[in-house]
This record gives sequence, C-alpha cells and structure tokens, in this order.
Amino acid sequence: VMINVRAEGYAALQRSVTPSAEEVVLVLTTSGTIRGRVEDGATNRPVTDFTASYTDGRGTLIGGIRVVMGMGDREKTFQSPDGGFELSDVPPGKWNVRVSAPGYRPAEVSGIELAEGETKEGVVVSLKKGGVVTGRVLDPRRGTGVPNASVSWSEGSDVSASSPGMMVLSRLDAGGGRAVTSDADGRFRFDGLPTGKITLSAGHPDFLDVSKQVDLDEEATVDLTLALGGSISGTVVGKDGRSGIPGAEVFLRDQGAAYSIGDDSARADASGNFSFEHLKAGRYGVSARSNAGATAWKDLVLAESQRQEGVLLEITTGATVLGTVSGLPDRSLGGVRVFASTEEYQDSAVTGDDGRFTLRDVPPGVLRLQASTAFPTMRSTSKNLDVPEGATEVPVEIVFEGTSRLSGRVTRGDKPVSSAFVSAVPDPPTTTGGRVSGQTDEDGRYSIEGLVDGNYLVRVSGQSASYSRSFTVSGDTNGDIALPTLTISGVVTDAGSNEPIEGAFIQAETGRERTGVPARYTETDSRGFYSLDGVDSGNYQLTARKEGYQLKTLPVSVASTPAELNVSLTRGAGLPIRASDGLTGIPLRSLTALAYTGSGSLAFTGNVALDAEGKGEVSSLAPGSYALYVFCQGYASRSYPVTVPSPMLSLALTPGGRVEVRTDTPFTGRIVDAAGAPYMIFPGRLDARVSGAPPAVSWGGLAPGSYRLLVEVPEGETAYPFTVTEGGTTTVQLR
Repeated sequence: VMINVRAEGYAALQRSVTPSAEEVVLVLTTSGTIRGRVEDGATNRPVTDFTASYTDGRGTLIGGIRVVMGMGDREKTFQSPDGGFELSDVPPGKWNVRVSAPGYRPAEVSGIELAEGETKEGVVVSLKKGGVVTGRVLDPRRGTGVPNASVSWSEGSDVSASSPGMMVLSRLDAGGGRAVTSDADGRFRFDGLPTGKITLSAGHPDFLDVSKQVDLDEEATVDLTLALGGSISGTVVGKDGRSGIPGAEVFLRDQGAAYSIGDDSARADASGNFSFEHLKAGRYGVSARSNAGATAWKDLVLAESQRQEGVLLEITTGATVLGTVSGLPDRSLGGVRVFASTEEYQDSAVTGDDGRFTLRDVPPGVLRLQASTAFPTMRSTSKNLDVPEGATEVPVEIVFEGTSRLSGRVTRGDKPVSSAFVSAVPDPPTTTGGRVSGQTDEDGRYSIEGLVDGNYLVRVSGQSASYSRSFTVSGDTNGDIALPTLTISGVVTDAGSNEPIEGAFIQAETGRERTGVPARYTETDSRGFYSLDGVDSGNYQLTARKEGYQLKTLPVSVASTPAELNVSLTRGAGLPIRASDGLTGIPLRSLTALAYTGSGSLAFTGNVALDAEGKGEVSSLAPGSYALYVFCQGYASRSYPVTVPSPMLSLALTPGGRVEVRTDTPFTGRIVDAAGAPYMIFPGRLDARVSGAPPAVSWGGLAPGSYRLLVEVPEGETAYPFTVTEGGTTTVQLR
C-alpha cells in the first residue's frame, strides 16, 4: 500500500509499505520556504494578481512513461501590492517556480536549490505581456455559436507540449489557464499567449473535435467550426451469434495516430447495442469484453462523415486457460494482474490468493501472457503459450523466476535520497520481461528482489533525479548508487535578437544510448536558462531544439567541475511531411518520428501533429542529410533518406504484415532489411534489437519487403531470411 503523510511545517512524505508490517516509522523532513516578487518585464513594476507554484519540472519516469503529479496545494493565488509571494512547505531539493497572471505569459525560474528547513529569498519572476486570441466555436450545420465547448491551446505544433519521445499521464500545467469554456454565443478568449505558432483545439460532446494552427503576432481572431464526424455502431452478441450481451464493455482503438495509452470505451445497452459518435475518418479497431467472454478485434475503415452501422462483435468460442502463478511469496500470490493477447484477442484476469487464474474462450494460436504484481514494488514476467486448435482446457504456469537481490542506498552528495523510484530492467531486454521496481526509504535504502542473474539497467527517478546505471546481478548484489552532482548549464538565445528562448528542449547524449527516451533532458526557463543535473564526468553531445529554429548539436566535456555551455539558435523550418493511409488515401492524424544525422547521432525524437490534410513538420532539423524513421499506431514503420531543406515529403503508410518466429529456445537478435539496414519495429529501441521465447513470438507492423532475422549465437549471428506481404503472416522456424 502507498502511505501519504502531510503535516504543516514538514515536507509531504510518500512511502510504500507491505502488510503486515509490525511497525512503520515515518520520518518527516522540515520543509523550506521560497520568497520572491513578480514584476512586469517591460516596466519592472510589481504584478499584483497572480498564481505561483513550484515543480521539479520533470516528473517521475516509470517504465518510459513520465508521470507528472497534479499541483494540489502546491499552487497558490496571491493579491500582493508589491508583487511579493511566499511558497511554504516546500520539500528540500531543486525546484522551478512558475507564475501566471492575467494578460501575461506564464514564466518560470528554474534551478532553485532548497535545503531542509531553508528559506530562499530574492527570487524574481519577470512576466512578459502575451498575445490575445478571441473567436467563436461554431455549429457546422447552422453556423451558430456552440456554448459550453472546451477550447484549449498548446504552443507549437507537437502532439503535446511534453518532452519528445515520452508519454505523459498528466501535466503540471493542466487546468492552468490553457482551457476555457465558450459562452452562450460560442465565444472564447485567451490572453497572455506566446507569440509564434500555436495550436487551438475545440471540443464538445455533440461534435467532432477540431484543431487549427495559428501564427500569432499580438492579436488574432479565430473561429473554430466543429464537425459532425462519422460513427461506428453495432451489437455485441453471444456465442450463438444472435443473443445480445447487455453491459459488455466495447473498446475502440484509434489507428493512424502516434502511440498512445489506452483505448476509448463504451458500455453496450440492455440489448447489447453500442455506438461511438463523432469520429474522424481513418482506421479503427473494435472489440468487446464481458463476463460471457471476449470478442476478437475487428478492423474497420471509416470514411469522412460515414455512419458505419451493423458491426457485429461475437463472443469467441475457444479454450479455457487454467493458469497458476508461482515463484512469489505466498502472501503475494493474490492480486497479480495477468494480461493475455494475440493478434485478434485481448483479455485479463486477476489471481486469487492461491495464485490461480482463468481465461475463457481463448482462440487457438500463440498466446502472450504477462503477469505483474502491484505498483510500486512491481515485478513482471511473461510467457508464451501455444493454444492448440480444438483444445478445451489448456494448463499454464507463469513462474516468477529469480532469487537474487539488488539492494543498496541512493545518495546525492553523501545525503540519502528518499521516496525515489528504482527500477531494474534486463539489459538487453528479454521477451520474458523481468522488470522489477521499488522505492527508497527515508535513509535512501531500497531492495529489489526476485531477479534472475544477469545484466540490468537500473534507473532512479523522482525527487529531481533521472539517472541510469548498469549492474551485473548475481546472488545478493550491492547496488549503492551515488547520484552525480555535476551539471551542464547555460543560456539558449536567438541568434538574431540575442533574446532568451523559453521552452527549448535540451538533451545530452553519450552516443551509447539504446532507447528513444533521453536520460538527460530539460527545458529552458523564461530566462533561457537550463541546467542538466546529475551528470557523470565524460564527453557528451548536447542538443538544443525549439520549433521554428534549427536544431544545434555541440560537444561538451564534463570533468570534475560543472560545465557551462551557451547555445545560440538560428530561425528556420524543419522537414515538411504529408502522411496518409497508403491503401485508402485517408490522412493520418499524428506520427512518432526519429531522425538520425549522417554520423548516426539522434537529431529528433518525438511526436508530430498532422492537420486535416495529414500535413505536419518534423521540426528543428538543420540543413543536412538524415535517416527518418516514422511510426504510427496500426501501421508498419518505415524509414526514408531525406535532405533538409526539402520540398514536402509524402508518406504513404500501410498496416503491413506479420512475422511469427517459432523457436525451441529463447533468442535475441535484430532484423535488417534487404539493404542490411536495421529495421525498427518499435520507436523505443534505437538498436532495433528483438527477442523471443518458446514456443513462438510474433511481431506485426512490418512493411512489405525482404528481411533477415540475425539471431545471436556464440559464433556470431545466424541469418534467417523471410519476406513480408501486405496483410499476410510469415512463419520463420529457428533451428
């Protein structure tokens, strides 16, 4: 269980505890205070009405997902004649102070270090006047205003304002003035907006959402006309193909967009009928689940404003999988979540206190099972199961293997780091998973148990930390982690005006990274200042990018003292693209993109928003040659050689085909195309490594063409050639 403690004058404490603990000791640290003033950046006069808050600016990285907690009582409203503010009960650490006020652009001052019980004085936040956007949200049928529509804005044209290559569960600035509700005449107003490119979005339950990009100078009027969109409706029926299943949960998977978390869902009515309204044109997957069983995924293509009716989702008839989870302590066998999936099937179950679970109506084929214990002391493992044709009951045991333990103490500057999350992932990753995580106590100590001997990448996140280190685990292994205290800092400015650039994304790479999630990253504050904390000594390539500017990469060396590197960015466009479904011509809605320079360094990683015509831009690419990799949910990944500047690049993506690899032993390897270049199925693995376990593993989303699977063997690599066809499945038998 997770225990949260708050007490006036002390920093909030969060601690995970495993029942039944005889005695739980919670040690609170004395909180600090941040004091300062808010002023007008042009006149230096005090701003009297504003809100102020503090944040670590990064959030906690768990499993490649950046989890950013809400403001809660961190945010405070001030009416101060002299512009003064005081933020109390601030935990020790390094913080950013963020201020917003009507008519001004939000501003942030970063790098405020606070010791336990310390009061930091003299923080000055300078606000700049922002642009104004007014307009109306309109009904597409009558041209009249739509009341109670939700209107929001985001800076630039990225899918989200989050750090590139990451999924964000919640944002610190959510609800911080970025969304308003239209009035009775459909009118809305934003002030304090950044000048330059912004994206306005409007939504209403009775209409299809709409977005529009605006180049804002000082003031603009923008009308947003909603659309009716299309719909998908049908019935969930039982195994007899006729009887409706009331209350079934129906899932809608939106293809043609960047990878996301979760699917849209709806409940079937008393007759088993369901409906999804106000949908954009594109590919969708739909399935249902109920106590009576689950249905296979059904792929649909929806044209513009089409009403697709009569979709029949039939509860499948199949085998009953009788499962057991083992390898955990007896008290931990209950409550394990087991996820089961094939190409057309998806279901889940939770173990009872005896570790048993049941999955019903499982179709024949290779079933992937993944079992996970509860967060935050999470352990996971997986297993592949071959369900024979015509089988009625199939037993399976999912074993949490490993008896080794990695334990130690996380410190920063010889002081313990408490409440940080520590996760260990096999390095290189394996098909069976094996991720284990834990949390440090008040003395910075952690213990991760149940590891299989081998190499692990251990990441510390939270408490203003984002640090990775490799460990070789064998038996009871010491895992002390001393977070480095060195920094790389500087100021990012506009090369033409020498003005500071706010919100530039900064990352530092060693060249040995294997995942698309940057380990060292930050953003510039309102002063253009950045600080990459917790950097080891060594040589790095520092990259700075901001939409509307050319990306810049500079070398920087960190020795025994902090390094300083200022960056000047030149305005310029990126790579214009237009992406569509290669079979239907329907525009796609967003992509995940990676761009590599000729020297092999990663120049861009992130999501790219596409407009109604499928047009967008891979931003911040400087002139030169690149290898561009694009990924889209429901479509095969593709790579393209590109040169910047360039005319618009047209991308026609198709769902592609699948490859099923049957094997008697676990394997690791990589896939290369006909030219010998690595083929990346997923954007998260930059080295294109794949792995598999008996009896088989399958991957979808491969573009049609010829490939080789290079399997690692003691002598080197063994090649298995195969060909992928559109919509087909190719089987590869490893020997």
